[in-house]
Amino acid sequence: MSAAVPPNHPFANGVPVSLADAAQQSFVGLTREDYPDYHGLSSTLFASVKNKPQVIEEHDGMTSVVSAVEAGTGVAVATGSVWLHFRQSSEASATHS
Repeated sequence: MSAAVPPNHPFANGVPVSLADAAQQSFVGLTREDYPDYHGLSSTLFASVKNKPQVIEEHDGMTSVVSAVEAGTGVAVATGSVWLHFRQSSEASATHS
């Protein structure tokens, strides 16, 4: 499991961070109504952390989540397929810079 973060975020250096540190960030994610499994995964992931992360935005698709992360709105929980989508989007954006 990874966190998708914008390139200029302090967590973008690739050094592992604790769940407690990650939970202090503002999160963006998928809508609860359309993606209940995503929220279940997030709840399970942060179950052991006293202070739960605050979700400040929910989106109806992964493209919007990626855009919000890249814009610096927040960070996102990224599973394998989500992480791949994010990395491809970020690399494409960097290529066009």
